[in-house]
This record gives sequence, structure tokens and C-alpha cells, in this order.
Amino acid sequence: MQAMKRFDLMLAAALAAMAACPAGGSGDGRFASAVVSYQNLGSGVYGDPDSVLGKPTTWIAEPGGPGTPAGTYACSLVYGAWNTAPDGTPLVVTLGSPYETGEIVVEFDPPILDDPDNWYGMDLIVFGNSRFNGNGLVKADTDMEQYYLNNGSVFEEPLTVSASQDNVHWFTFAAKADSYWPTNAFAWDRTVHAWGGEMDWTKPVNPALSSADFAGKSAADAIDLYCGSAGGTAFDLAEIGLAQIRYVKVSGRGGEVDGFAWVTRPRAIGEAKLLADGMPVSLSDQIVTAGTSEVGDCFYIESPDRASGVRVVGGTADRDTYVMLSGVMASAGGEREIRLTWMQGGDPGRVRALGVPIRAIARESGLDTTGLLVRTWGRVRSVDSARCRFVVDDGSGWALQCAVPEADMLPGRDAYVSVTGISSRDGSNGSIPVVRVRRGDDIKTYPE
Repeated sequence: MQAMKRFDLMLAAALAAMAACPAGGSGDGRFASAVVSYQNLGSGVYGDPDSVLGKPTTWIAEPGGPGTPAGTYACSLVYGAWNTAPDGTPLVVTLGSPYETGEIVVEFDPPILDDPDNWYGMDLIVFGNSRFNGNGLVKADTDMEQYYLNNGSVFEEPLTVSASQDNVHWFTFAAKADSYWPTNAFAWDRTVHAWGGEMDWTKPVNPALSSADFAGKSAADAIDLYCGSAGGTAFDLAEIGLAQIRYVKVSGRGGEVDGFAWVTRPRAIGEAKLLADGMPVSLSDQIVTAGTSEVGDCFYIESPDRASGVRVVGGTADRDTYVMLSGVMASAGGEREIRLTWMQGGDPGRVRALGVPIRAIARESGLDTTGLLVRTWGRVRSVDSARCRFVVDDGSGWALQCAVPEADMLPGRDAYVSVTGISSRDGSNGSIPVVRVRRGDDIKTYPE
């Protein structure tokens, strides 16, 4: 059973890596891979069918107009995608006009599967350029904490969405695209009052929300309700009775399409750590093993099965609680980390430390314990009170540094100890393994 579980984790991690790699030799595997057909598209920058491929809009070149200065604007739930990107690339395609129907068909390779374990049971997201109606014009430097939504209504041009396995037999969803929920590319950083990390394009907005939940909210509070999602209209393949689809068609008289994405399951930490720097990630039901007050300006989370752990920066959390979170993957000091964009605390939860000999933590090959709550043991060979560190070895020929929050936690030289803490890395390139002790009783001293 353990071997099968390990295989399942390895397979999931491999699939995560594939999702971050090009599909069919080009593009991003999270999004539609090719345009199959189209008719009656808009003109100029609104008539390029390839604008619906790849990641939906992040930044927009605003040419300027009455009350709206020219500049680079973030695509947000109060400023929808239009015009071009800063480099001149078209961003959205217009379908038809008030007098004729337009449509576009895209392909996903590999196909999208119906998976009830996806976020909220959804499988597909279609992005348009709807936006919430608010109290005035949006500018590049508008403070989203001071900009308020009106009654939760959106400016929309609803489009019909259908799906097919073979590009012949089509099945139509009830919900309309280019409606709820408006795209929101980035989190809002309340500390610096500016746009922060990228939101997750493969996580839908909670379908239990309604427009009334957003009425009168600041744009920043509305973004918090997205819970790390980049927005878009989400669809469940179970609604149309298909186990998988390869083709998606959007049609209508007016309205814009910005992009398409398949929905992921909540990631495992091991999967997340395989993603490239800058990739958005969302996790569910992870346990905080070291709180912010214990390890400085970060905290650590671990999966309940103790398969993997990771550092989280950009927020605060208390040890022994469940959390759900979204963020952006990054690397620092030899460790992978998640830079937080959204987090929600949950019920109390705890994992036991994984007993690991020093040689398995200290050597560079074999089991990677980085990010895990571990317990190890050995004899104290040196103590450095200035750096709040001590070194232990277990007679295997390997030594391990241990860091404590305060010097009065340090054990005596030559003492036999067991040490519990977070397996971490140190040094300019992360070459030095270290166990970060959280509190005084993480160190137990034993008689010779």
C-alpha cells in the first residue's frame, strides 16, 4: 500500500510538471492549445483569433481618454481586458456584432476531463472582459481599498459556451461567459497598496457566491472573496453529461473572449514544489507546523500525510491549524516557497514529527526532507551562542546545524539530545542543511 501511495504521489507530481510545460510543443498546458475555426470576428486588434490562446490578460496598455490617463493598467475585476498588452499584442477577440453571430472554436490537448475532485467540481473556465460597476473611473494607481463596487452588478455581454468530444456533436452549458466572474489577474497587496502576486488561472471563483455578496464591497475586499482565483466563468462537464471534452465553442452577438483554462484539483505540496517559479498555486487543508512567531517572517505547512512540507511567506499563521491558501511559487536560499496571495484559516490540526537520522537530513542525495517537521538525535559537538546555533552528530559521519530562536534554548556541549524542528536550508545557495527549532521543548536532553 505504501508503494502504491508513493507511486500515486509521483504520478501526481509528474502531471503537475506537465501542466506547467508547453502543450503540443507550444503554449502553456493550462490553457487552450489551438484555434480550430472561427467566423465573424471583430476588426483591428479585436479580430486576432490567436489572442484567446495562452494565459488571459495580465497587463493592459491604456491609451488614455477623458478622465483616464494613459498608462499600463492591471486587468482587474473593475478594469476588464481590452485594447492590447504593453508590447502591442492583441488581448481579446470580439465575436460578431449586434447584427450577426460570431463564434470561435478552440482545442485542448490533452482533453479536459470531468473530475469532481477539481476545485468546486468545475472543469473549464472561460475568460471574457466583463467588469464590476464601481464608483467612478479606474486609473493605473487607483487604490483598490478605496474603490467601491455599486450593487454587485457587472458590465457584461453574455456569450454562449458549448463543448464537444469530436467537433461534431455539441452540448451547450446553461451559464454564459463574459459575465460572472470578471477576470482579476493579481492579488491586492494591502501593505504597499499596489498589485501583488498573480492569481490562479485554474481555480474558479466559489460558485456559491452571488452578486449580492459583492454589493458595496471595496474592490480589495471583492478580490479577497475570489480566494486566490483569477476569475472567469466556470463550467462542470457533468452538466452536459460528458466525461471529457477536447473542443470548446463560444458564440454570440458582441462580447469578447480573453482565454480558456482547465480547472485543477487542489495541489499537493509535492506537486507545487515541482512548479516553476512564478507559477500560481492553490492548496487545501494543509497543516501549519511552524508559526510565524516561531521561525521569523514566514511559516511552514505540511500535508496531513507528512509527504511534503514547504515554507510560506507574505502572511502570518499559528502552528497546529489547518489552512487553505493560494500563492505564487518561488525559490529562495535553496528552498522552494509559496508567496502568499490569499489564505483562510480552519480547524485545529496537528502532525507528528517525522523521525529522521541526521545523515538523511544532512546529505544531498536520497530523501528530501526540506520543509518537513522532523525529529532527529545525536550528541552536541559545538555551541555558538552568538548565532543561536548548535551542531549535533549521531556517529554516522554527518553533522547537522540546529538553529534556535533564543540563545537560552541552547543545550550544553557534549549533551545527548533529540531535536524537533523544520528541516530547512541555509547559506547563500542553500547548501547547508539546518533544523529550525520552534520552541524550548523541541529540544530534549538525555543522560549519558
